[in-house]
Amino acid sequence: SEALPTVAAFSRTGVLSQQQHYYRPNRNSHALDRLMLMARDEAARLLDEEILPKSRYAQRDALNRCDVLKTNNNNDNCTSRRIWTANDPMLQFTYDEFPLHSLDRLLDAAQQHCDQQQQQQRDLNVLDLGSGCGRLCLYMAMTRPEYARVQGIEASLAMHQQAVQLQTQLKQQQVLSSSSCTTLTFHGGMAQDYAHILHDCDIIFMYSTAFDNTGQVFVPPPSPSNNDNDGDDQPILPTGGLILSHEWNELLTTHCRAGTLVVSTDRILDFYHGGSSSSSHDDPAKPQWKLLQQMDVPNPTVLGSTCFIQQRL
Repeated sequence: SEALPTVAAFSRTGVLSQQQHYYRPNRNSHALDRLMLMARDEAARLLDEEILPKSRYAQRDALNRCDVLKTNNNNDNCTSRRIWTANDPMLQFTYDEFPLHSLDRLLDAAQQHCDQQQQQQRDLNVLDLGSGCGRLCLYMAMTRPEYARVQGIEASLAMHQQAVQLQTQLKQQQVLSSSSCTTLTFHGGMAQDYAHILHDCDIIFMYSTAFDNTGQVFVPPPSPSNNDNDGDDQPILPTGGLILSHEWNELLTTHCRAGTLVVSTDRILDFYHGGSSSSSHDDPAKPQWKLLQQMDVPNPTVLGSTCFIQQRL
């Protein structure tokens, strides 16, 4: 596999120039290491300029494409010289890395919704579904003390191996603290193979801009009961966003517990997809998800992303 990018041996005192302004001191934690985290700007600079520089993104993307091609074709030979057509399924693996500051905006908003629905603040379990070489997970582990556990699931085993090796390397160089209260775990394989993980998550992030979709924009079915609701109870209706494929809806609706938040980019769940474990499968009178918030965030590669924070009912 391709060698990891060269990472300088950063001292923790050299990068911990600021503490987290958003740290909530009333959480049940007495671990000083939770404060020994990087400021967001510094962590973003470190990841995007030195650890996983944008100048080497093309190499990481080629590694991902090659691994998927070998897996799908059962062929060890791979070449990055290939003509890509508009309907090529490989395009779902071919888009740039998500901006870290945009991720922060989405996670901050999702955490506010978590706090509002919980009677008592608690540490959060967060999953990156499609974690690549671990960039977003590493960033969360570096910057967010309120996360008890950060996990990533990546279909490309080559990318997954890079994430694991990079995590080990950064721990050795003390960029990641080995005593941190945030547990960071990477899983290699298809999301369906780790469906049990979905049930324990509070927040699931999906950079789903190029994920498989139905080709249809979500339109809520008419419901007579909506006319009887007070204004405050009226559901938030999405504007735009293609519906994720049946397989994604089935996986998330079946295995996510009530209250789980799914944050998706440019794709939206089918709120009325019942899931295989539901007695109300595709019953328009019983939605399985609701939209808590819709946000537009910067994403230069695709000229901006429309993102959806959805809650399992």
